[in-house]
Amino acid sequence: MKKILIVGFFIFCSINNFAISKEEKTLQEEVHSFLKNELSKISGEKTINVTNINMEKFPLNECKNLNFFIPKGTRLIGKTTIATNCKDENHTDKRNVFIPVEISIKDKYFVSNKKINAGQIIKEEDIEEIFDNVGFFPEQLISDKKNILGKKLTQQIRERQPFKNNMIDLPIVIQYNQEIHITHGSGNYKVSARGKSMGVAKLGQEVKLKMPNGKVLTGIAQDDGSVKLKEKSE
Repeated sequence: MKKILIVGFFIFCSINNFAISKEEKTLQEEVHSFLKNELSKISGEKTINVTNINMEKFPLNECKNLNFFIPKGTRLIGKTTIATNCKDENHTDKRNVFIPVEISIKDKYFVSNKKINAGQIIKEEDIEEIFDNVGFFPEQLISDKKNILGKKLTQQIRERQPFKNNMIDLPIVIQYNQEIHITHGSGNYKVSARGKSMGVAKLGQEVKLKMPNGKVLTGIAQDDGSVKLKEKSE
């Protein structure tokens, strides 16, 4: 059996250790619940795998009030990590502990049926809808057929290659200094606000927004002229 390895407070566990304690199962369920809530803002079918954790060597195993968060710069896709620390007033260990997880997302997007050269107009027979793993940059994939059909390719695309926003000559939907309706989240979790655009953006492109309080946010331009905020780590 492989040994438990702890490096820089990252918690790894041998895949050959099948015995899971009640405490470990509880912690895994808490991590899974936290990630499920975070990923509820993203469309698609999500699979979450929480790495086994050796509770005897888990630095915060006596903590009653764990605080989970997404480390700055972390993307919730593929093999990644979330972090936790203890909020108990009498707990002396205040370090952040990183827990490895693996996340995959399946969603609808479109691929090319054949090789198409740059400058050509995309027709119905050129595309195919699939439901598959979206990879590491799901926000770049085009999931709405109307944003492909009748549009001009800006670069060559290979057979079975996904259509991405930067491949299509898309219309400008955001003008400089335009008042913008801003949305964040999806489903039951959705909030909205208004701000001013700080640049010009085509459909699917990033654009910076200045909020009334002076804060600058980044979002993705939508076909109706609104902007959907990018998911941001704490």
